[in-house]
Amino acid sequence: MNAKINFVCISNDYLLHCFMKLFLLLILLPVTKNFSQDLPADKRATKETVNLYRNLKILMSKGTMFGHQDDLAYGYGWKYENSRSDIKDVTGDYPAVYGWELGRIEIDQPVNLDSVPFDKMKQFIKDGYERGCCNYYKLAFE
Repeated sequence: MNAKINFVCISNDYLLHCFMKLFLLLILLPVTKNFSQDLPADKRATKETVNLYRNLKILMSKGTMFGHQDDLAYGYGWKYENSRSDIKDVTGDYPAVYGWELGRIEIDQPVNLDSVPFDKMKQFIKDGYERGCCNYYKLAFE
């Protein structure tokens, strides 16, 4: 049986060059990662988007942001009571994130898919904004 053996010769200069590249990569990777985390991945992000992104990053250091859909609109045994929130009733504070369903707005209906009137939702969104919460919106087409 004839076995062929191939030898690859690598010079010490080449090994040193590769080692230096790897070393620099390992040293600089955490630094470049931190710089990129200050901006969203989308290079065309608006100023408002960048500000939201940075504010959310700051808030991460304070803990977990808890959210609740239609928090100010209705809850357990109540509906449309001023400043009422099940989360506030249980925890003593409002959620950090409010979710709002916009489904049916596209067909000019007075209420969304959850039967929340859009005129009331507009005020709920303003109330949350004044408290410093993050409002998010979902649009599910009917």
